[in-house]
Amino acid sequence: MNPAKRIASNTLTVFLRSTISAGLSIFSSRWILLSLGQVDYGLYNVVIAIIIFVSSFSNIMASANARFFSVAIGKGDIEEIRQWYSTSRKLHEFLS
Repeated sequence: MNPAKRIASNTLTVFLRSTISAGLSIFSSRWILLSLGQVDYGLYNVVIAIIIFVSSFSNIMASANARFFSVAIGKGDIEEIRQWYSTSRKLHEFLS
């Protein structure tokens, strides 16, 4: 399979997965609301929003760290790699 077909296939797969997930979320929210009630359903949404924010932020941080590590490894500068590792570790400890 050439790269263009592979990219198109992966894009279509991710789009279908997202569409199915969104459809199931919309479909199941009625039963969640009925079982939890209005107040608990609101609290449930707040907790889910916080979890999504934290996981998205964690993914962004991991991607940024990987980019800076890759650039430093490409340069072959061991000291810069150590500095990026130290900085990313401190940031993750502080933010967690």
